[in-house]
This record gives sequence, structure tokens and C-alpha cells, in this order.
Amino acid sequence: MSTHYIEEAQRLADTVLIMAHGSAVAAGPPAQLVAEHAGREAVEVYGPPARLAEVEAAAVTAGLSTRRTGTSVSVLGVEAADGRAPEGERRPTNLEDVFVLLTGEEIA
Repeated sequence: MSTHYIEEAQRLADTVLIMAHGSAVAAGPPAQLVAEHAGREAVEVYGPPARLAEVEAAAVTAGLSTRRTGTSVSVLGVEAADGRAPEGERRPTNLEDVFVLLTGEEIA
């Protein structure tokens, strides 16, 4: 099956292949890709651009990956942050986080 619907791929596929610009960048079971690249949990932080830049810088310093999502920044893999995760709304990570991390492309 080929799809551009990341949620559908995560829910239905046994194995996914993430492609960017005609090249494969990752392959495997969705849960494995999420755990390997994004961790189990993310924190969404909302605020003005200056606050989001501050959160991103602190996350990078702490060795965490980030993803901008419009008016928020997602800090990924916070379960391994040893108390260095920012305050915000916690959520499970997903295959969309992995796609954006690996390709640099946002999902429209």
C-alpha cells in the first residue's frame, strides 16, 4: 500500500518505508521507528516565537530533538530527559514526528 496519510500507515501497516526526495530514509514496524527516532513521549509547548526559540535551544542543549508545529514546538523523547523537559502538554509520540524529523518536511 502507498499512502500520504501518516496516521493510516501507523495504524494499518506492519512495516513502513519513509521516503524523502525519492530516497528511502527509514524502514521498519511503525512502533519501532517511533521508539527509535522519537521516543515514547513528547511535550508540546505553546507560546510566542521568542519563547519557542528558547525552548528549542534548551532542548538541543539537553540532547533532545524538536519539531516546530505552527504555534508550538514539540520536544521529543522527554522520557529520557532526566527532569530537563520543559513544562507543557504531554502526548505520545507518533509516526508523523518521525517523518518530520527524518525528512524535514511538514505534513499538510
